[in-house]
Amino acid sequence: MKILLVNELYTFGGAEVQVKLEKDILEANGHDVCLVTFDNSIEKNIDDNKHINIPPTYNIFQKLYNKIKRK
Repeated sequence: MKILLVNELYTFGGAEVQVKLEKDILEANGHDVCLVTFDNSIEKNIDDNKHINIPPTYNIFQKLYNKIKRK
């Protein structure tokens, strides 16, 4: 079975650990799993298309807001 997992970040906290655990369990049971994330802190693609990262593009005001919000 082909399964698509979607998560906002790749490495940060509990949800990211959970989605990686789910991916590993599904792959161990013979499923074809692809993980899609939207994380600015990593490169575009990891794991030969088993993980696709699509970093969001922001204008200058959104970048400033995100920097202030994360502090």
